[in-house]
Amino acid sequence: MLGSEACVAALRTLLKTSKRSAREIERRLGWGVGYISRLLTRRIEIKLGHLLEILEVLEVHPVSFFALAFPPARESPESLAVLRTMAASSTRQSDTPMAGDPLKALIRETVLEMVREILAPPPGAGKAAGGHELCRLAR
Repeated sequence: MLGSEACVAALRTLLKTSKRSAREIERRLGWGVGYISRLLTRRIEIKLGHLLEILEVLEVHPVSFFALAFPPARESPESLAVLRTMAASSTRQSDTPMAGDPLKALIRETVLEMVREILAPPPGAGKAAGGHELCRLAR
């Protein structure tokens, strides 16, 4: 499975914090003793179906699990500065090399609007809070 190292690490973390033992999970799923141990030590390749079955027993939503396994990349301050500069830049058509091409001007305006939306504080947050929630965890 793609990203299986990250999935195994996240699964290991979940199992350590779970109230259920690996043996209890194996029993509920009809698996043999030590099956989860073999998954965690990579003697058996973890399959998506098995992972989803374990998550169901643990009562963990797959979105929450994958957010743990693959946390969103944080933007560097430099890239945020570039985005802020783009968002604050003038959108007057006469200032752009695209002034004669309405399609390019429309694309540029759409991209700038998307950048402004990404940089806007989330609803209910003060003006000091920057950023945009790109990934919501569901449980």
